[in-house]
Amino acid sequence: MQVTELWKARANLASERGSNPVFTVSLPLCSFVFPVVKSFEVARMNLLVLGRGKTGSQVAEVAAERKHHLQVASSRDNLNGAAVDPEKLRGIDVVLDFTAPHCVLQNIEACVKAGKNMVVGTTGWDDDLDRIKTLVAQQGTGYVYAANFSVGVNLFFEVARTAAAALRHDYSGQIFERHHAHKKDAPSGTAIA
Repeated sequence: MQVTELWKARANLASERGSNPVFTVSLPLCSFVFPVVKSFEVARMNLLVLGRGKTGSQVAEVAAERKHHLQVASSRDNLNGAAVDPEKLRGIDVVLDFTAPHCVLQNIEACVKAGKNMVVGTTGWDDDLDRIKTLVAQQGTGYVYAANFSVGVNLFFEVARTAAAALRHDYSGQIFERHHAHKKDAPSGTAIA
């Protein structure tokens, strides 16, 4: 029986019993538990996306498809922190930063001091991470940072951590990166992570 057929059968059985079905999917590397939701209402957020590169543009596109209220600021729009001025941040729920190492710290500091929650995907500023963690804790804002938001890459990170144990037994490891011709940072934040 295919997985989708199994889910449908379980959902029908749960529906007959009047319960909300919850499924566990076990894969070789991970397990997921999730409820099956027939319909739900998603809260619309006011988002500011900083950066119009490949990732920032894709995040903005998905946010728009999901009907969030959206503002997007390019590096030109955010000269000298113009887009992260406290007045312009009024009404913004979450700021998503996919900019560059030379401006990300200014963006984080301005947003956190204005009490705004942030998601940061910009890499290349690891030396300041402890200072930013302290600032976020002091201000009590929400903050998510990752060198890469891809589920597949994060699963690979877990595999790499597990495989690293072999390096203690006279094995060596290498990372080979391939990117599109327009990749701005090399090595990438993903490879460094």
